[in-house]
Amino acid sequence: MTKILYTAIGLLLAVIAALFLFIRGNAFIIPEPNQIPTPTSIIIQIPNKASPSAIISNDWACPSTSTINCMPGPGFDNAKQCENEYVQWALQNCPGFQGAEY
Repeated sequence: MTKILYTAIGLLLAVIAALFLFIRGNAFIIPEPNQIPTPTSIIIQIPNKASPSAIISNDWACPSTSTINCMPGPGFDNAKQCENEYVQWALQNCPGFQGAEY
C-alpha cells in the first residue's frame, strides 16, 4: 500500500512540475538575437595616383574612333590602348572619346 502511495505522490509531483514549467512558458527560452542586421559602413580607399592627364607619354595619341575595341580574339592588337591608364588618359584628353568596348 505504501508503495502505491509513494508512486502516486511521485506522479503527482511530476505532473505539478510539468505544469509549473508549462505555465512559466518562455521564461526558460533564451530570446533570439535581432534578425535585422545593423548596417555597417564600407570605406573604400583609392590610392592617390597622378591624374591620367598628368601622365605624359610619347607613344600615346588620341584614337581615331570614339571607342576602342578591347574584345580579345584573333588579330587583337589594341593591348596597349586597352590598358586602364591609357583609357583614362584618352577620356580626359581626347574630345569625343567615349571609352573602351569589352
